[in-house]
Amino acid sequence: AVMWGHDETVSTLVNAFQEEWEDAGRPAEDYRALRSAFIVICNHDDEAKGRREATEITGSFNWDEHVQTASQAIVPDGSDPDLFLCGTPEKLANELQERVFDLGFNELMCSFVAGKNIEIDTGGFNGWPGHWLGGMRLFAEQIMPLLKK
Repeated sequence: AVMWGHDETVSTLVNAFQEEWEDAGRPAEDYRALRSAFIVICNHDDEAKGRREATEITGSFNWDEHVQTASQAIVPDGSDPDLFLCGTPEKLANELQERVFDLGFNELMCSFVAGKNIEIDTGGFNGWPGHWLGGMRLFAEQIMPLLKK
């Protein structure tokens, strides 16, 4: 199951799907629930500033006006099609734990952007590709070790 939407809604759906899975006689350990997230790794926790940085870096995702999403998902009005998380590695690890894994998801699909003024290894890429690669490396090195699962 891939889930977009508000935390309470997706938590209810994940639990309902898992019950159906187990009621059908399938092994509980084989159940998978995937949540999508767009992660901006910054040296600050200002979400509005992070959205502006993501827009400037990507050149296409206008997060301030919500005209486009990373997944191109069609979702109900008012829901968060891509769990947008912005902040320091510590803040991001806490939010991912609470808003993904603690809600019953066991897998995460991410897109990453390393914000401005973050020292990253871009692998020689410029622009968004470099910030994406740098963000992925920061996620692996600084955020994943902080997650409980």
